[in-house]
Order: sequence, then structure tokens, then C-alpha cells
Amino acid sequence: MKIRKKTIFTNILLVSTFTIIGITGCSDIDKNTSKSVQNVPTISVSGYKVKRTNIPTTLNYPAKIKSIAQIDIVARVDGILEKKYFREGDFVKEGDLLYSIDSSRYKALVDEAIAQVDVQKANFKDAKDNWVRATNLFKTNAISEKDKDASITAYTTAKANLDLSEANLKKAQIDLSYTQIRATISGKTSLSNQDIGNYVGSSDSNRKLITITQTNPIYVEFSLPDIELLKNRYSFGNANWNNIQDAKLPVYLEKSNGEKYLEVGILDFLDNFVDNETSTIKARATFTNKDNNLIPGLFTRVSIGGLIYKNAIIVPQRAVLQDALGSYVYVIKDGISEKKSVKVGDTYNDKFIVNGLEDNEIVITDNLTKLHSSIAVNIIKIEE
Repeated sequence: MKIRKKTIFTNILLVSTFTIIGITGCSDIDKNTSKSVQNVPTISVSGYKVKRTNIPTTLNYPAKIKSIAQIDIVARVDGILEKKYFREGDFVKEGDLLYSIDSSRYKALVDEAIAQVDVQKANFKDAKDNWVRATNLFKTNAISEKDKDASITAYTTAKANLDLSEANLKKAQIDLSYTQIRATISGKTSLSNQDIGNYVGSSDSNRKLITITQTNPIYVEFSLPDIELLKNRYSFGNANWNNIQDAKLPVYLEKSNGEKYLEVGILDFLDNFVDNETSTIKARATFTNKDNNLIPGLFTRVSIGGLIYKNAIIVPQRAVLQDALGSYVYVIKDGISEKKSVKVGDTYNDKFIVNGLEDNEIVITDNLTKLHSSIAVNIIKIEE
């Protein structure tokens, strides 16, 4: 009986001991877990609250400079090219004398035509006098009706011959004037196609003398992609894309060397159809070019101003990061950082226009080097 009591007492003591050990062990595990959680740092960050807004913006495109007019100056009469009055590559004004063709033959033709006019004037005067005389004599029955009709015919023929001679004189004078070859537009001259002393104007091969390229004002042409997207995304003033000429949107030009062109152009043309091969639509701006700094044929870049980007989402540039997959930002969701991919568009002051975010999302703007997804964050400041 004593042995049994002793055994029971020993068992109770052992159970009590294990219970105490177990409780102590559990307590240590809880403490370690709590310590591990507390070791995960909470990062203090600043945020930017996303909100859709309308902002002024520009559109940038590659472009090509093109002259408004390029005119071939040709010999309109044939003859020996006598003299040249300009230097190749000079800028000439409309009406400036460029070449002269030997005019002696054409002066002789004018003199001959003048003489013919004088002859026909005399014939006409004689015929007119005879017609008046015949009319009066016919009234007194002094001549027959046949004689009267003959006088009328002679008068009419003399008048036609006078008109013909005067027309021939005018033609001869025009041909004489064509021996003085003048600039039909203002612009820059090309290399001369004919040398002094050449016989010109007798065939297509020797008719063209020079080309003049008008450079002031000057066109800059470019192409707009996805016109429907542009119509939906951008607006401007009281005009619309169908009457863009009325909007007079400013266009800024950057030369191929990166230099900004000081004069501001005007967008004055948008084509009425989309090119099937490129899916683009032609556009054109006109610039003044007083100093002839813009040369036709050169490539450049243009920026269209005066546009409003409708319902744009913008974020500070410092908030946008880049990795192998593209651009992204960190947003805050329930106090935790979340990586979110975005598509970056144009800049607006110190911000990027982006796609991929929604209204009221909070974008993290600092301490970005310490961040990755699923980090607890504490917002200390929100910018709107």
C-alpha cells in the first residue's frame, strides 16, 4: 500500500514537471515569433495621389522641309543666249532680270509689224472714206446697190486686216519681251543648265535654263499616326480636327543639329485621307524663313503646341522606375507597397503622362531604393 502511494506521487510529480517545461517552451516560441515580426521594418514614404486632369501638351514628330514652289525658268523664244545677270545660288526677287537672248531678229519683226499696221491703217482709212461716200451717193441714186455693197465689203476687209496687223504687232512685241528672261517668283537659283552662247529655246533639250526654289515662306511636312486616337485624346480651343486650319495651332521646329528655330510656324493643313501603306495622315506647317536658314529637303523635328490632353494621368518623374520588363511605379495598397507596370508618354513639367494607373491610387515618390513588393509602408506626406 505504501509502494502504490509512492508511485502515484512520482507520476504526479513527473506530469507537473513536463507541464511546466511545456508551458515554458511555448512561451519562448511566442517570444521568438513576436521578435521576428518586429524585425520586419516599416518604411516611411511620401506619396502622390493620382487624379485625372486636362493638361496642355505638345506632340512631337519627325518632319521634312519642303519649298512652297519650285519653278523652272525656260526660254520662251529661240535664239543665242547672250548674257547672264546673276550668280548661281543667289537669291533673286520676282521680276529680276536673269538672262537675255539675242533680240535683233525680234526687234526687226516688231519694226516689220509696226509698218504693216501703218499700211493697214491707211487701207482702212481709204476703205472707210469710200464706204461713207458710197452710202451718200446711194441715197441720191447716183450708184447702184451693188457698188454700195462692194464698198461695205472693202471697209469690213480693211478693218479685219488692220486688226490682224495689230495682233501680229502685239505678238512680235511679246516675243521681243521674252528675250529678257526674268524671275517669275522670288527664291534661290540653281545651277544654270545652259552656257552663254548656247542656242536655246528651239527644243525641250535646250529650253530649261534654271530652277528657282521659293524659300520664304516655307513648308514643313510630317505625318500623324492613329488620327482617331488623336481626335479622342486631344482637344484645342473652339476648333476641331475637321477644321484644324481655324485653330492656328503653333508649331515649333528643331533643326537636325538640335538647334531650336526661333520662328514659330502655324499648322495649316491636315489631309482628308489616311495613307493605306503607312496608316498615317499628312500634315503641314508653314514657317517664315526670312534669313533662308531652312533648306528644302532637310529632315527636322516639329512639336505641335496648343493641345489639351484630356483626362490625363500624370506622376512625378522621380516615381517612375525601369527594369528589364519596362517602366513601373510602386503604389500603396492597404499599407503595403505594390509594384505596378506603366506605359510612359510625354512629359509635363517635372511629371510623366502615364497609362496603367487609376484615379486616387497613391504612388510612392521617395525611398524607392529600399522598396520591393509587399513591404509595409508608412505614409508621411501625400502630394496631390
